Amino acid sequence: MDGMNWLAAAMTAAQGALDLATRNLAHLGDAGYRRLNFTARLTDGGIVTGTQKDATLPGVQQTGLPTDLAVVGGTLSMVGERAQGGGRYRATSAGHLVDAHGFCVRGQHGALRYPVGARIDAAGGVRVGDTLLDRIALAPGARLVVGAVPAAVGDPVREMVGLLQAQRGFETAQRAALAFDAIRAKEAGELARSAT
Repeated sequence: MDGMNWLAAAMTAAQGALDLATRNLAHLGDAGYRRLNFTARLTDGGIVTGTQKDATLPGVQQTGLPTDLAVVGGTLSMVGERAQGGGRYRATSAGHLVDAHGFCVRGQHGALRYPVGARIDAAGGVRVGDTLLDRIALAPGARLVVGAVPAAVGDPVREMVGLLQAQRGFETAQRAALAFDAIRAKEAGELARSAT
């Protein structure tokens, strides 16, 4: 791999880090969002990049609203959507519990039944009075906290520092590529003059 290819790979890696830092900063206030860490390693073939979820688990923020759900140590299933760690949900006139995008929380047999007057217990059971109507589909080992949402995990200063580091990495590789290109152009010009 020649110098220009290495610099191009470094710029691509820096752009990936910049994109990830921007994403982390944009989602900083989102309940339950787990920041992503950028990984890069040098190989004979170039720079290999990737992402991995931060190991820090989100905490729980109490809201007191009966349809706010936080899941600790797992997820709850949604109909037609990926699993979630909880959040703010609302009851529909059709008797379902939906997220902000209109996706239904999954119950035992499809969309969770949540009629007027229902309440959710700590085990995920939906009850009207003493009658169990349905149960929220939770991942094995998950614990439900009713009246709470997953707290956001993140530090704005850390995210801004990551953003600046990624930007500086890109700019450094870009300046090196321009200098390398100028050296190549000069050598090509000298070679052309010596050939005549």
